[in-house]
Amino acid sequence: MAALVEPLALEMKLDLLLAESYRSEAQRARRLTEGWFATEMYCAACGNDSVQRQPNNTRASDFLCVVCGAEFELKSGRKPLGATVPDGAFNAMIERLERQGGGPHLVLLRYLPERMVVSDLIIVPAPFLTKSMILRRPPLASTARRAGWVGCNIHIGDVPAAGRIVIVRDGVATLKVDAIRRLRQSSAVAGDLAERTWLVDTLRCVERLPREFALSEVYAFEPELKRRHPANHHIRPKLRQQLQRLRNTGLLSFLGEGRYRRTIE
Repeated sequence: MAALVEPLALEMKLDLLLAESYRSEAQRARRLTEGWFATEMYCAACGNDSVQRQPNNTRASDFLCVVCGAEFELKSGRKPLGATVPDGAFNAMIERLERQGGGPHLVLLRYLPERMVVSDLIIVPAPFLTKSMILRRPPLASTARRAGWVGCNIHIGDVPAAGRIVIVRDGVATLKVDAIRRLRQSSAVAGDLAERTWLVDTLRCVERLPREFALSEVYAFEPELKRRHPANHHIRPKLRQQLQRLRNTGLLSFLGEGRYRRTIE
């Protein structure tokens, strides 16, 4: 495993030479941001100093860590991060979520076109994405080159705070050791899609409570969770199980007498 050593300060400027031969703004932006990620970014899963580009047309994955095998899908844009981000084919995305672990981690990068620098970058660990966050887009019109193709948007507004790992904020990099610790904690959201969905749904409920909360307050979400999981007739035992899993990985602290505290805001 790579040592958790802080990297030299990340250089936020984009290398404009990488996009000299491109005219399309979308192609230029992709070339510039992918070039920055390949040059500056470390693997937030293990601490390896770099990640490698995947071969062209690799499905839903742009970068790979050759040390730990972690994969990353990069989405970049100039606008502030909103509630949704566009992704690829709807069916392919659903298949990806059904894989053990959920597939590549999602990386969201914002750059400032007036200064051509990276402004913000967050990682959404793959296990934190669930089916309810994948919004199906209408099929392309019959006149389109890919008529009938169905894409999707990812509703990242539904991702819990624990599933938003800040790497760069307002042009300033966070500590590498903190990013790696946070991504490792995402292993709490492990197992198959059904198990991951339950844990994410529980975490979303917990994040709507005060930072310190009681088990009885979590039980108040029982009607909502029954609607989300109609086949489960033992909601309260399931909630206790999820709280224990979150506690075991450090996302929650147990204070005693049925009280808990979130460790991440």
